[in-house]
Amino acid sequence: MKKFSLAVILLASMLTAPSTAFAAGQVKYTNQKVGQFCKTVDIGKYTYNPQGDRLVCVGGETNPRWQYKPLSVKYVQQKAGQFCKKTDLNKYTVEVSGTRLFCRTVDGRARWVQE
Repeated sequence: MKKFSLAVILLASMLTAPSTAFAAGQVKYTNQKVGQFCKTVDIGKYTYNPQGDRLVCVGGETNPRWQYKPLSVKYVQQKAGQFCKKTDLNKYTVEVSGTRLFCRTVDGRARWVQE
């Protein structure tokens, strides 16, 4: 009985202990740039550069590289030229017609632009 209760306690502590093995993987920013090689173990993981751009380690036919991946924003009838939130900078949304609008800084103001 003593061994059984010890096993239950150990199992319960393993289930409640935080585990980094299941974390979806944000990598510490160490001056990564778009197109730069990344480690094979980092494929699928991401980091943010100081400008707020999201970089994802993508494995291709050759060596894995860091690639720019903008985050999407929920479409709420945004139109090209309209102002967007500063928190949405470098993110995009897709119009009903299929056009992508990116939130970029234009003349010092955050606006939706078509690229």
